[in-house]
Amino acid sequence: GLGSLRSASMCMPALLLSLPFALVLRLPVRTAPRRGGAWMQYAGGGAAALDADAAALLEEAQGDVEKARTSYVGYTLAYLQDSMPELYEALKTDPSRPDAHAALVEVTWDAIAAFLPVTHEAAPSGEAQRRLGAIARVANDGSGPPPSRFLDVGCGTGLLLPFAVASGVPAAAYRGVDLSSRMVEVARQAHGDGALAAAAFYDRSFADVLAEEVAAGAGAEGGRHDVVLFNGALQFFADPVATLQ
Repeated sequence: GLGSLRSASMCMPALLLSLPFALVLRLPVRTAPRRGGAWMQYAGGGAAALDADAAALLEEAQGDVEKARTSYVGYTLAYLQDSMPELYEALKTDPSRPDAHAALVEVTWDAIAAFLPVTHEAAPSGEAQRRLGAIARVANDGSGPPPSRFLDVGCGTGLLLPFAVASGVPAAAYRGVDLSSRMVEVARQAHGDGALAAAAFYDRSFADVLAEEVAAGAGAEGGRHDVVLFNGALQFFADPVATLQ
């Protein structure tokens, strides 16, 4: 993946929203749970909890998180223009190309994740918790044995994990994947010990994960899961119908 914003890219001139996908920055933000049923307060830590790059951008933007996110994307694109020029051109000329589309999604959610400590409450609302519990119960309704392979596509910060476990999904059966390495880093920190530590998070695409598992398994069955869940993620795929097929 593109990973987090490199310190070296801070020296490059920002490429601000001159590209056709600027509206991608208007996406909603996400929160993450604490370990073991309480809520992890990675949010609310304030600017002191930001990494050096994000803190510098927020200071430059005089505390305006939207401007800081815009600068983050600009610096990341400047880095991409220098290090991966062919992909950078595809972002402008053919953003629906699979690798270009994946890069757009990754850059967007990395920019959101970078500022979580100053943009998120410590816990989602009661209504959000009820909805997440309902989603988890639909994925595992208890009518049969618990899933042994549960794939959460676009897992973000791992928000669904404790609700899935509460519904009866073994933590070891849970696998979360997301294109944003920063979101995955938050998820790993949030669930790195205690009852949820057996869960796994990867900064990979859905297609890559399935291809890897098919290659590692016995034919097509190697890529099978008992549950594949798209919680607020399917709309970010270039072709949602093809993705489900």
